[in-house]
Amino acid sequence: MKNIIKQAIFTALVPVLLVSCNLVPPGPSPQGPIIPVAPGETAGKLPNDKEAIGHMITALSTACPQIATAGSKIPQVSNEFSLVSPEINHMPMELWRSLINMKMISAVSPGAAEAKYRLKSDFKELEEKGQFEWEVSLMSLASGECVWKDTVIFKTGPSGKLP
Repeated sequence: MKNIIKQAIFTALVPVLLVSCNLVPPGPSPQGPIIPVAPGETAGKLPNDKEAIGHMITALSTACPQIATAGSKIPQVSNEFSLVSPEINHMPMELWRSLINMKMISAVSPGAAEAKYRLKSDFKELEEKGQFEWEVSLMSLASGECVWKDTVIFKTGPSGKLP
């Protein structure tokens, strides 16, 4: 019975594999990234603050090994956020609350003995009005080293078109 199933699967896959090679168009491969890195990049606009928060949540949950692979051992994390401008000061706390609500981190007070990591958030205002660079990093308190970092450039308010 198992041989019949294997033979049926093989028989079904061979034509698919042969046809799929003919689906690639002739000519050189496209230049540049095929999948954009930053949200909103393909539409010719910068992400807004909400999209930037979503980007950071996704990056932390998929690319930060201490959070992505934690399983039931949720990391104990304190925070260190810098305040820059009233229009963006809410962003680190929204990210923080989202990570706690999704059970990706367990919040502890800064300086608490049980804290293993510190989530840092820094903003840099760019030359164009309303544009900021947001860097979020996860620091190991044991080694003092940065174990994960990501940056996103965004525009405050509804997504603004790039010049």
